[in-house]
Amino acid sequence: MLIAIDYDKTITADRLFWHEFLGMVRSRGHYAIVATGRKSTAPIDDGTKRLVMSVVYCGDRMKSWAVEQAGYNVDIWIDDEPGHIEPQRKLSW
Repeated sequence: MLIAIDYDKTITADRLFWHEFLGMVRSRGHYAIVATGRKSTAPIDDGTKRLVMSVVYCGDRMKSWAVEQAGYNVDIWIDDEPGHIEPQRKLSW
């Protein structure tokens, strides 16, 4: 299973919690990447990178597209703003 997790306002909301979570992901044989809206000029340097397979810097692109272009097929997304993952459409009833 591959989990993509956002960085700003998700991991940064409680670094210790998410670092423990990412350690548990690895211990269970799963994988995680960070999918961040940051540009590569704003790197992540708080120890998170050692807990994940990769950091995908999505910039202004939709995260699902940027992550797919980086070669990943995500099973579970964790993001404080899920509207940045893929284009949304409003459902009508």
